[in-house]
Amino acid sequence: EGTPRWSDDQIAERIAAVGGEFVTDVGFDDTTIDWAVLKQDLAPALEVLAEVVQRPVFPQAVVERERTAVLAERHANSEHPPETVFLRALFGDGPYGGSGSGETKSLTHIVQEDVARFHRQAYRPDHVILAAAGEITFTEFAALATQYFGDWSVTEKGENTPTAFSGKTSPTAVVVD
Repeated sequence: EGTPRWSDDQIAERIAAVGGEFVTDVGFDDTTIDWAVLKQDLAPALEVLAEVVQRPVFPQAVVERERTAVLAERHANSEHPPETVFLRALFGDGPYGGSGSGETKSLTHIVQEDVARFHRQAYRPDHVILAAAGEITFTEFAALATQYFGDWSVTEKGENTPTAFSGKTSPTAVVVD
């Protein structure tokens, strides 16, 4: 919902001005941002991307709105939809054993600082792949990447991400009725 430099509306205006195709996706383990732009629009696109990725703000009102939406969806679909039951059976109590949107009991307590801390810990330059394809040389892209992302540094290290499978190792049948 914006950055210290630009409001959400100003960011949307900048994205529209650059044009192209802007698509984001958030998964269990990654966030992808794909932005297809013309070469002459690459610098302003990277400026917007760098600002949004490095310096987002998370107003408490927005955190509250998102939490309410997730909890309402969870309530409408029951606390343990089949996918969640399947993931719990497969991965146990580990991080992959539940809903990607979190557990209800933890969601009710999340505040703005929790979201900001997660961002600081997870969205770091040592966790990012910045790539380009098209009519641009490596040297040109490296210069732009350095210009907009070069001063980004790790400000806070988070917990280690689990790397080992922590779920069931023997055949298991789970019936969801």
